[in-house]
Amino acid sequence: MECGKYKDFINGKGKTVNSINTDEYIEVDPNIYKRGKVSWTNYLFADLPLAADLAILTKLQLDIKNVEYETVKYLFSQINTQDFEFDNFIPIVSIAKPNVLQGEKFEAYISLGAYNTKDNHSISVGGRTLIVNKGRAKFEEVANGKGEKKYEGSIIVINPVTGKEINYPFKISYNVL
Repeated sequence: MECGKYKDFINGKGKTVNSINTDEYIEVDPNIYKRGKVSWTNYLFADLPLAADLAILTKLQLDIKNVEYETVKYLFSQINTQDFEFDNFIPIVSIAKPNVLQGEKFEAYISLGAYNTKDNHSISVGGRTLIVNKGRAKFEEVANGKGEKKYEGSIIVINPVTGKEINYPFKISYNVL
C-alpha cells in the first residue's frame, strides 16, 4: 500500500469500516489493487511490519475511544435540555394540620424550594390570578367566618425547550378560629 493512501484512510478521507468483520470488503483504487476490492484487514495490515500493525491497532483503539467520548458527551449535554434554571432558593414548610391539641403530634415537612426570579410564571389560587414578583406570588385574604377554608390553585410554567405549558396544581387549607 502506498504511504499516501494509508494516511488518507487513517485520517478519515478513505472508506470507513462499519463493523469488525474480517470478511467485509471495501472498494479501493484499482490502480493499487487489481481486483478493486480488498478486505479491510488486508487493506490496513497486509505487507506491513509488526510495529506498523501495532501502531494501526492503537490508532483504531484511540478512534473508538474518541467516538465513545463524543457519544457520552453528546448524551450528557442532552440530559439538562429540558431542565428549568433556578437562581434562588427558599425553605418550604408544609404542616399536616394547622391546629393541634395538647398531647397530639405536630408534623411538618420541610424542604428546599428553588425558583427563577427572572421567570414570571402564572400563579392562581381560588380562581384569582396572583401578581408574580421575582418568581414568587403572595396570597393573602382577610379571615372571616369560623371554620376550615380550602382553596385549589395552580402554577403554570412554560417549558423553555418545548414551549408547552406545564400545570402544577396545589391545595391550601387553613382554619379560622
